Amino acid sequence: PASYVFSQIELIQSDEVLERVIKGAKLTEDSEFGKPIGNIVTRVADWVRTDIFHLAEQEGAHQQQTMIRIRKALLVRRLGMSDAVEIGFTSRNPDLSAKIANLVAQSYVESKMDQRRRSQGAALAELRDRLAELRGKALAMTLPRQGPANPPGANEQAREQFRDLQDTT
Repeated sequence: PASYVFSQIELIQSDEVLERVIKGAKLTEDSEFGKPIGNIVTRVADWVRTDIFHLAEQEGAHQQQTMIRIRKALLVRRLGMSDAVEIGFTSRNPDLSAKIANLVAQSYVESKMDQRRRSQGAALAELRDRLAELRGKALAMTLPRQGPANPPGANEQAREQFRDLQDTT
């Protein structure tokens, strides 16, 4: 359905995916997209004049500015009525454009795989908890002693119940 494709386009353009691209391509250091204004001496002098919290604030703002520039240069659109999408990127450097478009696609796929792993991990943890609970029930279940108080075949019935519990587990 179209809504699925459009939701995936939103994911491709998400902060999580683009942050991976920015880090992977070191775009905060690229003069076209994120290189800070001023040389290293200016930045060190600014750091000396400010406290560390303010410097961290500047770095966060710098990252946001790079993110804005990346979003402006990124094109993600649906191809016709298909479920395929086109990822394009505009840059002065054609090699960088291709590299970033590929990094966006790769980052999206990695993000989906991470999400799937987390989901599977949660399901596995839930399954382990349920298994432990059923084991506890199985071990708590005692087999009746054979004797005058137990009708004939009670042991076999208890074993059958135990097997059923094992099968359920």
